[in-house]
Amino acid sequence: MAECPISGSVANKDYRKVLLFRPEQAWHKEKPLAVFRVKKGQFSGTAMMDTTLVYELIFMVPGSGMAEVRSFVPTQTGIQVVCPDGMTGDILLQSDSEENANLKGYEGISRSLRPVSSPIYQKYTQLLKEGRLYNDEVEALRTEEKTASRERANEIWLLVDKLKNLDESYTEEGLVAKKELDAFEAMRDSLHWAYLEAHPMLGSFYEVWQGIRNARILGKDFQPWLDLYESHYAKLFPGHPYHAMILGLTGNNVGEKFRDFTLPDAEGVEHRLSDLTNGKMALVDFWASWCGNCRIRSKSLIPIYEKYAGEDFTIVGVANEFDNDAKWRVALKRDGYPWLNLVSVDGSPYIQSNHGRVFLLDRDGTILAIDPTREEIEAALK
Repeated sequence: MAECPISGSVANKDYRKVLLFRPEQAWHKEKPLAVFRVKKGQFSGTAMMDTTLVYELIFMVPGSGMAEVRSFVPTQTGIQVVCPDGMTGDILLQSDSEENANLKGYEGISRSLRPVSSPIYQKYTQLLKEGRLYNDEVEALRTEEKTASRERANEIWLLVDKLKNLDESYTEEGLVAKKELDAFEAMRDSLHWAYLEAHPMLGSFYEVWQGIRNARILGKDFQPWLDLYESHYAKLFPGHPYHAMILGLTGNNVGEKFRDFTLPDAEGVEHRLSDLTNGKMALVDFWASWCGNCRIRSKSLIPIYEKYAGEDFTIVGVANEFDNDAKWRVALKRDGYPWLNLVSVDGSPYIQSNHGRVFLLDRDGTILAIDPTREEIEAALK
């Protein structure tokens, strides 16, 4: 642990404060480690930090949900940042640390590719905006989403998120744009992997974790990132928390056995998940009191539970909460879930990595589907 001085300038007048977080924290919900007030475009302060971790400075417009992030490794000599106006992603970092130079080197890859990437992303975005990216079926769903109820809109969003991974979901020109974008991202990722192989440092370890996490969130193949971890990082930094964070993101794919865990219910009674689901078809619903879309989807499962629950089918809720479970208890009462709910407070990376997902399990715990629609659930149960 070391006291790290932090200072910088902020061009955007809407940024009134800068928040300091560890990267595994949910900055939109958890309490920051420190808050630096911006006065006349400047901020400064010190914070006690672990120099074996990468931290994140969050520049956020109040109430907008929009933010820019600057990652860094703390040093006793301190860091300085320059945040220009606009959502550019180019928050400049000044530090005498070799680790921070390594972070900037990694980020420089994407920056150097902007002349190539910008027109590709612009073309893809323009087709999406004009309704010419997806086929008529997907566009009809996107149009319906704009006026649908919150429950139906959430259902459509999940369905479109699945359909966009299929080539047949695109128009002819949309598919050309998609393949061009996929090819660019594959080329960019190969450059990232080569850099991380050549620079096995703490910041690179952080970027490997970020790569696996982001690919998983986007529904992309994260196996190349995991292979990189296994070949170059699995034996580095023994005992470092990034190992648990990376391993917590793996597994739980369709066709695999669901990874077991034990958590308490509202009465404090501990339950092993497999004891609740074995021998039954089951839905494991990861949600949180602070996640509005999760709660909409969870409530949409109530009719299915009321229709099918019994010796052959059950639902188990798993809440991912921060600090305490007080808001979770309020949400349980307000939403009226008829099934058993378990709670994880400041839980393991494994629980946090599954947040917002629903798993349909066979009687032996094998994963049949991830984020199935209500129609898919009923078809499987029937």
